[in-house]
Amino acid sequence: MTLPPDLLSAATAIAWATVLAAGLMRGFSGFGSGMLMVPILSILFGPPQAVAIVILLELVVSVQLLPGAYRFAHWRSIAAMSLAATLTIPLGTYGLVNLDPTLLRRAIAVVVLGFVLILLWGWKYTRRPGLPAILALGAASGLLNGSAGIGGPPIIIFLLSGPNSARENRANIIAFFSLIEAVTLVVLIANGVVEAGTLWKWAVLSPAFVLGGYVGTRQFNQASETLYRRIALWFLMAVALFTLFFQ
Repeated sequence: MTLPPDLLSAATAIAWATVLAAGLMRGFSGFGSGMLMVPILSILFGPPQAVAIVILLELVVSVQLLPGAYRFAHWRSIAAMSLAATLTIPLGTYGLVNLDPTLLRRAIAVVVLGFVLILLWGWKYTRRPGLPAILALGAASGLLNGSAGIGGPPIIIFLLSGPNSARENRANIIAFFSLIEAVTLVVLIANGVVEAGTLWKWAVLSPAFVLGGYVGTRQFNQASETLYRRIALWFLMAVALFTLFFQ
């Protein structure tokens, strides 16, 4: 069986390099991979295909990490957030399928840029969130995941700026996204976004994501986490600005 011709192209080579860099970011810092991949893959393949590919890549990683995170997650909060997200994912997917691709790419860039600026600013939340805040976070994340494949910003900003330990934050992020990425994939399939070409691209790009994640994880203990985090955030800002103004 031979690869489709469009997979043997410059666009695929750029996508492979992008996914490799995203894997490095995910393996080292634990966040930012989707926010790096979606803007660039949207330019190469269009937003619907980009979102589907990213959801497939991220879901495999999340499921692999879930057993180790299971006992540290706060499942009552995860259940509430996941329920709220499940209700808004179809609305986000409707926007993904029906909105103008250029408008959607720019909206994705604005979300990524806002996320980076908030983290660089160092905003902190010092209390545990109540149920209304948890539901609002889940709803916002579901909307973003369905429309742009980047449901992380609301949850990550909140968790990284809160009082939980790093272990709890990591477990909550893994558990939440294991659930909502599975729901998002089902909704994308139901809307006809996941096609044979999508699966081919996912298969070709998966080794880059796995390799990047492996190298990033190996490098975690050999470099300054603070320095890498700042480099990752500035890199994400550059990608967002490029997507916003130079497409």
